[in-house]
Amino acid sequence: MNKMEVSTKIKSFMKDRGLKQIELASELGLPQSTISDMINGRRDTFRLAELIATHYNISRDWLMGGSEILDNFSGSTIELNQEQRQNLLDRLNSLYERHQDIIREEQEIMKQMMAINRMLIVGTKETER
Repeated sequence: MNKMEVSTKIKSFMKDRGLKQIELASELGLPQSTISDMINGRRDTFRLAELIATHYNISRDWLMGGSEILDNFSGSTIELNQEQRQNLLDRLNSLYERHQDIIREEQEIMKQMMAINRMLIVGTKETER
C-alpha cells in the first residue's frame, strides 16, 4: 500500500471518530503541522498510522491496507458483505488450525519437560540412597 492509500485510511479513521487534525495532534503529542504533512504524504505517513494504531488500539492491518475491518473500533457498526464474511471465516479457521498446531507442540514440550524432571528427581533420589 502506498502513502496516499494509507493517508486515505487515516482520513477515514479521523472522519469516523470526528477528529480534526489539531485534536489528533494533541492526542498524539505532535504539532498539527506534522500531522498535516504526514496525512498529505510530505512526511512518513506509515509512522502516523503506527502511532494512531497504538494510541487508539485499532488494527494496524486496516490502517496499512490489510483487512477492511477495524479491530476494537468502538462507536461504529461494521457491515460485512458475503465475501468479507467468508474471508474472515477462512482467516479464523486458519488461525484456529495454527493454534491447534501450537497446542500440540506445547503438549510435546511439556511431556519432554516432565520426563527430564522425572529423571532429575529419580537421579537425585538414587544418589541420596
